[in-house]
Amino acid sequence: MGAEDEIHRRQVGETSAEALSDQVETVNSMWKAMQAAQDVYKKQAGDRKMLVVAGTLLGIFTGLIVLALSSGPGASPADSISPSRDESIEILHMKSMTINPQGKRADWMQYAHASGQAMTNASDSIDILLLGDHFEEWGGTQVGVPCPETSDCLNTSYMIQQELTPQLPGMYTAGSIAGDTTQNVLWRVTIDKGFDKVNPDVCVLQLGSADLFAGMRPNQVAAGVREVLKALQKRMMDTQFLLVGVLPRADDVYKEKTKAAQNPGMFSFSKPKAVQGSLSFTSSKFYNAITKTNQWMKAVADEIGSHWLVKRPVYFLDCSHQFLVPHSGTTWHAEQGAAATEIPLALMPDMVHLSTQGHERLATCLRDTVRQLSFIAKTAKADKQVRMAKLGGGRRRAEEGEEKE
Repeated sequence: MGAEDEIHRRQVGETSAEALSDQVETVNSMWKAMQAAQDVYKKQAGDRKMLVVAGTLLGIFTGLIVLALSSGPGASPADSISPSRDESIEILHMKSMTINPQGKRADWMQYAHASGQAMTNASDSIDILLLGDHFEEWGGTQVGVPCPETSDCLNTSYMIQQELTPQLPGMYTAGSIAGDTTQNVLWRVTIDKGFDKVNPDVCVLQLGSADLFAGMRPNQVAAGVREVLKALQKRMMDTQFLLVGVLPRADDVYKEKTKAAQNPGMFSFSKPKAVQGSLSFTSSKFYNAITKTNQWMKAVADEIGSHWLVKRPVYFLDCSHQFLVPHSGTTWHAEQGAAATEIPLALMPDMVHLSTQGHERLATCLRDTVRQLSFIAKTAKADKQVRMAKLGGGRRRAEEGEEKE
């Protein structure tokens, strides 16, 4: 059965023994995770409050099981992804795996320090700080080197600065290095003093794709993102945070298609067409990993934002739908409704790096949310200044009263 037929089968809800078996296995794994998590909390519950927490978590997992039972066997592949026992306990405790701040080679270190110095120099004028896989070109560099004059990178930088900057709520800086993992960014945040100097209205963070490419598991990626967010929040006390999900990628599918087009084989009577149009995201080895990583990231954003000490929500935004289109090679989409499962080459020419049009699509996805968060941050900062002024005035009056006495 081909990829298109498989997608079709899932869309129309065709029941199969394999799908039912997968559903039962999903429910069993969630039930085991629930029991294991409850046992852990029972052991650690030293007072009534912890027991209430354990009971609440039990109810949450029970609801998840009911949800799994209510979803039919025609659910999409993403719906069948559930946390394992170890991952469930980890997310309940919110104890990240060991994430070591990690730099790279000497030239990377040099550029990282230069980027930090640039942030320090412009600290008073930075309203939006962009950190993540796809943002470096917005600042006019590519892996630390200025964009070549004839490159798509330069076109991207020009487009962002000329067309999108006027639509953003303030000055931005792209403190990003292409290919950075969560460990690389954590190293920069904890070591580089530039992050101690800035207090932007909004920090947009997009990480994870490079981690998945390096072989990290989705829960490990989410744990790394959590550590980065915690480190940033300690340094940027008045900043609103926007966590952006991992974008689709299918560079493995692209490489296979390209290889087939270049080497059709000795028994092929016609050379395959060059890779064009769009390629399947659901056929990529990254599909399940990215889908699950984004689920974990949303959970991490919710957990950090609800912490009693922080009281600052971390907003999660998934822009994946902006980079997916229906498969055009089949006819059933017209009858059943189009399912967006493919990545257009116009947005990702190599199925991982964004074209100028892809960057524009990402910026458009972020724009309205960044505007809203910027307004929230500026309002909160203004209120804080008023409170501090009143507090200072009260202290001065008290001191003046003491002097008169």
